[in-house]
Amino acid sequence: GRLSWFGRISQHFARKSHRRSDTESNRMDEFDIEENNRSTHAARNFQAVPDETLVPRVQIRNLVKRYNNKKQVSPAVNNLSLDLYESQITCLLGHNGAGKTTTISVLTGLFPPTSGDCTIYGDSITNNLAHARRSMGICPQHNVLFENLTVREHLILFHRIKGVNPTQQNITDCAVDVGLGSYIDISAGALSGGNKRKLCLAIALCGDPTFLLLDEPTSGMDPYSRRATWEMLRKKRAGRVTLLTTHFMDEAELLADRIAVMKNGGLQCCGSALFLKERFGLGYNLALVIDEGGDTG
Repeated sequence: GRLSWFGRISQHFARKSHRRSDTESNRMDEFDIEENNRSTHAARNFQAVPDETLVPRVQIRNLVKRYNNKKQVSPAVNNLSLDLYESQITCLLGHNGAGKTTTISVLTGLFPPTSGDCTIYGDSITNNLAHARRSMGICPQHNVLFENLTVREHLILFHRIKGVNPTQQNITDCAVDVGLGSYIDISAGALSGGNKRKLCLAIALCGDPTFLLLDEPTSGMDPYSRRATWEMLRKKRAGRVTLLTTHFMDEAELLADRIAVMKNGGLQCCGSALFLKERFGLGYNLALVIDEGGDTG
């Protein structure tokens, strides 16, 4: 079998994939990291920021979220600290229950943190959440749409909620950016699942936010739409912080500048796709043997 870097990451080996379909081989369902990653060698799992001119615009510090659930052994988010940089896309990866969506929920103010804090362009989510939210554009994990409103009406509504009075050209451009130009006067209830995700993404982009939070934004999209969405997000990353979650490793590798891996609510490693492959010995190894005396004709 081929080595697959989306599999179990540990300090010493990568699990080979066996008889997986293309869909299965791109998912994070078996993503895991050995507990000893949090050893004295843990610092090796985090890539230093290569560009010293980068300034973290979003700073998560010692974030903890514990629900009032007696069955919960550990916090949903466990002492998470992470810097997010402007003009970069940071991807949160981890299996179900790793804490990705809870992290997004706390950052957006849906749930208060149990302890710790996050500053968003200088505004604390614990002390100044209302002001911090002005910077945000949010695409939640599940579609939040008005079934009877058209794509156009959604975009007008959410622009105005964000204090922007859009022109018709603004609305058209927003729909075209996500691939909904030909559906602009179709009601949300008549859209396919993939197109509903596109509309949620367009809503997140309303008002040109400086902090974009996308929870599995391409879920339900066909392969062509996913790649078009990646291209659009990369074009729009300049001047803003983008944080997204995904289960698809091809998405993380092709889209993210930095990948942060979560397990049991904690951060296990963080860096570029190349850094993580080199750090954990994942990928392909090609050995060439040259026979200088052989016939090259």
